[in-house]
Amino acid sequence: MKVTDTGYEYVQVTEEARRLGSLPVDYHGKAIRDIYPADVGDKLHIQYDQAVERGEPIFYSDRLPDGSDHQYVSSVLLPIEDDEGRIGSVIAITNELKEEMLHGMLHSVTKIDFLTQLPNLVWIKEELQNLLESRDGIQVQVLYMNVDRFKLVNELLGIDKGNDLLRECAGRIKELLPEDAMFGRVDGDEFVAVLKNADTVEARTAAERIMEAVASMTAEASGMRLNFSACVGISGGSEYAGSLIVNASSAMVEAKQEGPGTLSLHEKKGTAQKKMHQMKMEIELIEAVERDDVSVVYQPKFSALDGAAGVEALARWHSEEFGQVSPGVFIPIAERSPLIEKLTHNVMEQVCRDIDARPDIFAGSITAVNLSAKLLKKEAVNRVIAAPVEKYGLSPSMFELEITEQMLVEDMKSGREMVDYLRRLGFRVVIDDFGVSYSSLNYLKNFSLDGIKIDKSFIQDIDESVNPKEYQIVTFMMTLASKLGLSVTAEGVETIGQMELLTDLGCEYLQGFYLSRPMPLDELPEAIREGTEKIPGVWEKPAYGDMVADILLETERQRNEELQKLGVLQTDFSKAYDRITRVVSQTFDVPVAFIGFMSHSRQYIKSAVGLRHEDIEAPIPREKTMCTRVIESGKSLVLQHAEKDPMYKDHLLVQSGFQFYASVPLYTDSGHILGTLCLMDVKPRSFSSEDLLQLEEFTYWVMAELNHALQKRPQQ
Repeated sequence: MKVTDTGYEYVQVTEEARRLGSLPVDYHGKAIRDIYPADVGDKLHIQYDQAVERGEPIFYSDRLPDGSDHQYVSSVLLPIEDDEGRIGSVIAITNELKEEMLHGMLHSVTKIDFLTQLPNLVWIKEELQNLLESRDGIQVQVLYMNVDRFKLVNELLGIDKGNDLLRECAGRIKELLPEDAMFGRVDGDEFVAVLKNADTVEARTAAERIMEAVASMTAEASGMRLNFSACVGISGGSEYAGSLIVNASSAMVEAKQEGPGTLSLHEKKGTAQKKMHQMKMEIELIEAVERDDVSVVYQPKFSALDGAAGVEALARWHSEEFGQVSPGVFIPIAERSPLIEKLTHNVMEQVCRDIDARPDIFAGSITAVNLSAKLLKKEAVNRVIAAPVEKYGLSPSMFELEITEQMLVEDMKSGREMVDYLRRLGFRVVIDDFGVSYSSLNYLKNFSLDGIKIDKSFIQDIDESVNPKEYQIVTFMMTLASKLGLSVTAEGVETIGQMELLTDLGCEYLQGFYLSRPMPLDELPEAIREGTEKIPGVWEKPAYGDMVADILLETERQRNEELQKLGVLQTDFSKAYDRITRVVSQTFDVPVAFIGFMSHSRQYIKSAVGLRHEDIEAPIPREKTMCTRVIESGKSLVLQHAEKDPMYKDHLLVQSGFQFYASVPLYTDSGHILGTLCLMDVKPRSFSSEDLLQLEEFTYWVMAELNHALQKRPQQ
């Protein structure tokens, strides 16, 4: 067939094909629609269009025109490219489908997945049962796999690209399985495999390899990098195929509840006990909610700048049989039924009642409430959230609704509509547990949010000994939030070191046990007072007389306020500053040059020549750097032979081999010192007053680039 602008023309046809297609003898040069009536020609035309548009073979079968000797034919259309890479012709191969052949094909089709060409669940189940019945005592393990968040992939990339990725995923999994394994597609993003003569250890090993293979897949969507993961459930020990598959599926569901990239092993006895335990707990929870026995406590949230507090309302349940039950246990139980609506309504009613009764505590602050994914519908929000607020005459602007990012990315269109609706009602909307559920954080730009709460799992390793990886992740999150005009709250702040570092990075709000645990309403004022006192009290007074100490402390406070106000620590100056440090190093022929800014507790290297990346990618404790003396005195410091200086010979930098050090302060126009420009060498060297003056002149360049970068930064 020749491809033309108007359709497809017959060029050459075998006699058998002409007979099957009922073509006239003078077919040559005629188009499909010239030969067949509209209802037949249009259908045939569509098949050829698909072959040309996709550039790949198309398989189809169809009933032949009335009057033909045959009922059905099967065909494959092969698009052929010309020298310029365009589809210029299509070869059609057509075969007769006799009745017995048709029945065989239809029987086969019912057991094959069309998309992946893998066996489907029907075939897997039948073959597995045949295997179990034919070979007594054979040990098999069933793996039930689900690709996490694939609905989002289809929405971002489209169905066709999503299908390509599913085929790729299936291919990767198949390559990892033993040759005698059964492998098929269940439906959507789920697959099932049967391992013969395998035990639990071998099944777990196979599952881990499969999860690694899926995790190695990536895709691009609108500049975002999408990573993949899979959850796997494993089952064995049954003589019935249906039970094995159902048990593996149940184990997979349990794995998904634990989070992406998790595997779970079905254990018959343990699962039954667990289900009975959950059933008893659910019954008691229903009774507790009906009696309104679920209480509310409040955990303060503090401003990193002035200590002003908001609170988060948290549900608490003390069971007569189970004792104090964690929200991480009873909330998911409630979410499995309409009980979550009644529970959330009771909590919101209590919160509104408390705000109405104690305006002295809540005045001028924001109260955060968690909103379940099960309630992200307008009607539910109106009943559960908006109605109590209206009942007590409160303003929605007094509330912040926390939703998880997975709730948004699972269905971005519906998520976007709900966020917009909540904000139109007047509520603030923030992402809770930010960073744990989705690999690409750029999805934030698609939603009109007010802020994010960084999950505590990213905060726990940010402390005195800073984990560089966690530090870089948190820095990226804050930078992204700043660019999008979102507020940032860090939850899980449990040490003073974490608080200091987060404050340095410009985190606006802090929440965690270091500042305050969740408290009943009556104990909340004292908790807020004590937590607020910890915010400005993080700097220790120097060992001077009281008057001098007060002056130094006030100077340091003002300096850190300037750092926070300008957002220097979370701004990227690398492009401009790398040029400066190279020029400075070359000018003085010194191997090490760097620019650093100093908070009350740490030094942040923004650009360096001659230092290893791993030595500067995380902030340096202030006591470990010589630049502290420059910050405190406001004067330049030169050590031409450091180990001979009694004040510095025992310093960590000197002990590590550096002998020469020269540092000059970086002043703002308002007279505050933000950091230093430094030179270092492992060899002693002379440094004249003219050299020092020239180094100080470079600071004007540093500060000019700083001001330029800050002016270009988006205004919030």
